[in-house]
Amino acid sequence: MCIRDSTKKEEYDDALVSYERCRTIQEILGENHSDHAVTLSSLGFIYLCKKNFVTALKMYHQCKRIRAAVLGESSPLYMETLTCIGNLCYRYYDYKRALEYHHKCEKIRLREQGESHPSYVTTLFTIAAFMTIWVSTER
Repeated sequence: MCIRDSTKKEEYDDALVSYERCRTIQEILGENHSDHAVTLSSLGFIYLCKKNFVTALKMYHQCKRIRAAVLGESSPLYMETLTCIGNLCYRYYDYKRALEYHHKCEKIRLREQGESHPSYVTTLFTIAAFMTIWVSTER
């Protein structure tokens, strides 16, 4: 079962237990291992789904640090992590920070992938949508 398709709270809780066990076992690999970053990203997603935004942000930031160190800031996985943090900030109603992360991702995607890449276009769309929502909530 893919937890991203799950909508039941119990399944999130079960996934959380499994990911935390994974994280403990992965400590053998070392803190800066790319597999550890995958687990942190998954934990961030679960905490986001459970509306525990502070812990989700912590997980995503740890993931971002590892991916920057191991894969570099031009890595698609690093850019994905920036997107996750931006989306989390959006869900937390911090539109300014959400836009900051998406703009950072936009600059990297443009440099690394070019303006005709689908991921770059998706990032532009997300920025436009977030800006529209931010402006409409300021009234």
